[in-house]
Amino acid sequence: VRGVGAAANVAPDPPSALGQFKTDGTALAIGAWTNQTSVVLKFTMADTSPADTLTPQVEVKPSGTAFNGAGLVAGPAVASAGAPVQGVVSVAGLANGSQYHWRARTRDAAGQTSAWVSFGGNTETARDVGVDTSAATGSIVVAGGSVWTKGRTVNLGLYRHAERVLERD
Repeated sequence: VRGVGAAANVAPDPPSALGQFKTDGTALAIGAWTNQTSVVLKFTMADTSPADTLTPQVEVKPSGTAFNGAGLVAGPAVASAGAPVQGVVSVAGLANGSQYHWRARTRDAAGQTSAWVSFGGNTETARDVGVDTSAATGSIVVAGGSVWTKGRTVNLGLYRHAERVLERD
């Protein structure tokens, strides 16, 4: 905005409250595995400008790959009147068996961007989310593996045969 008395546009604030979710809305903890090849990334966007349009942007890379500003994915633009608004970015095409880390920023209508904020507070070589679409396998051992038992109480042990646990109840 130009002119006498006009307010200068300011860059948006850095994003806050970053979160990652399955496409059904289930939250994914830091380092979690998902059985889906898409994730939904959400965060709070804010801009002190009295009226602006804010666009959420994320950069998703395989764990261990440095961020470089390329391959950004943007979510839908959101009107802002100075109060915080939620940004949502859907990221599709994640590869099975891969691990990823991500960061977010906000872009305003004038093209100014906030600082980047990395998800999770973990190291940039650590996994924020991993993808494993293979079916879980396991076994149940009855009565410690005995062929038979005379007891009325039977102990069951559930063992998993995979390195990764997709979800815990």
